[in-house]
Amino acid sequence: MKVKFTHQELLGLQMSINSPSLGDYEGVKFCYALNKNCDKINKECTDIRKAMALDDSLIKKLDEKEVDGKTWEDMGEFLVGADLEDAEKQKAIDKCKENVSFLSQEIEIDVHGLKITDMPVNIKNKHYKLLTPLFNEEKTE
Repeated sequence: MKVKFTHQELLGLQMSINSPSLGDYEGVKFCYALNKNCDKINKECTDIRKAMALDDSLIKKLDEKEVDGKTWEDMGEFLVGADLEDAEKQKAIDKCKENVSFLSQEIEIDVHGLKITDMPVNIKNKHYKLLTPLFNEEKTE
């Protein structure tokens, strides 16, 4: 089943689908679909992160504590005041702006659809909501 996501949505879905608490649920079909989607989504997210990575030499020059946890918008603003050469600084700022735009781009990936009937009966609402992008809405007989 093909589903459209923005890169940002897919990264969020990756965090959700890899949540250890989802592993507590039972059901062969549910677990199969979850594992199959984990593999696909993790691969796509690895590719997204590689495309967004800043140059390693630049990362070494920056204080990791000051960079850690910043959004790409915040990172761009932080780099304006960073102690870097002008050309290097501009290249990094441009990459941050590029990444902000990149996160909003849509991609279509093939996921293994979850059927509502295969969901565990004791699933919590917060987990149900996390998985809704993966629901196969085709009618089943």
